[in-house]
Amino acid sequence: MRIIWAPFARRDLVAIRQYISRRNAKAAKAVASHILSAATLLREQPKLGVKTHRDDDRRLVVANSVYSIFYRIRENDIEIIEIFDGRRKAPDTSFDEV
Repeated sequence: MRIIWAPFARRDLVAIRQYISRRNAKAAKAVASHILSAATLLREQPKLGVKTHRDDDRRLVVANSVYSIFYRIRENDIEIIEIFDGRRKAPDTSFDEV
């Protein structure tokens, strides 16, 4: 399966890395790498994340972090929709606009 990053999800990842790098560039790289590794797991185990309130959407909690990956399974693709920081109240995307 291919992993496809929606533009919104790419912006999330860049924003997370930029925010953390203001204090610690090494930690920023490690966090981004950890998120990317979790996303890569979905290639082999696309149903690893739990279903959300929408039938097609799933959420994978990134281990040992405050981040979750929201994604969709599409035939031979995994579409990463958003990287969500669990310290926020709710995800930014409505999932309809992605």
